[in-house]
Amino acid sequence: MKIMSGRVNMTQAQLTALINEQVTAALAAAQAGGQPAQQPVCTFKNFMDCRPSTFSGTEGAVGLLHWFEKLESVFEMCECPEARRVKYATSTLEGIALTWWNAQVQILGLAAANATPWNDLKELIKREYCTRDDIHKLEVELYHLKMTGSEIEAYTKRSNELAILCPTMVDPPIKRIELYLKGLASEIQSHVTSANLDNIQDIQRLAHRLTDQAVEQNKLPKRIGATTSAATPTTPSDNKR
Repeated sequence: MKIMSGRVNMTQAQLTALINEQVTAALAAAQAGGQPAQQPVCTFKNFMDCRPSTFSGTEGAVGLLHWFEKLESVFEMCECPEARRVKYATSTLEGIALTWWNAQVQILGLAAANATPWNDLKELIKREYCTRDDIHKLEVELYHLKMTGSEIEAYTKRSNELAILCPTMVDPPIKRIELYLKGLASEIQSHVTSANLDNIQDIQRLAHRLTDQAVEQNKLPKRIGATTSAATPTTPSDNKR
């Protein structure tokens, strides 16, 4: 949805979602004897006010991941229930991605398509817009991923992105841990490994702290244009894959 010259321009999918929502609210009010229906936790307007990203199908695997992450952030911000997530999320599709979704709606019917669980939709879209060749390249990158110098933030961020896009490479969780430890700088790798932690978030926090210490002790070079990483690294939860 774009605002131009004082007008609000909606795609057909966005307009349909808004109309359906208003009709549902009106019917509920009528059934309640004319009393206004209780305001839902998350309306379509609430959702759009949070400025969700769009996805057109041409952004590649990482662009798709960023679309997922932005949508899930918006879902949290506007307290969007599971039952509305697919309907709202698909209103942000554009171009060939919107054409693909419209084809799914024709096959399944609108109600059934909108009732698709959010995680199931994510898998469907990944299969459509992340080719086997794309995934293979990402799997190779994840396997060979290495921390460069003291750039622990960049290493952790890319490791987390690839773990989401290559779920078979990190299941069971011990495989995720082994890959992350394997790519750490040698100056901290043995110390992190010997801690025998079994949670990837704890391992990443320790790796960040030890990197800071190694920089202070001149065992690792200073980061290029970055401060120390005392803050906890952000790690996507497993249920967002």
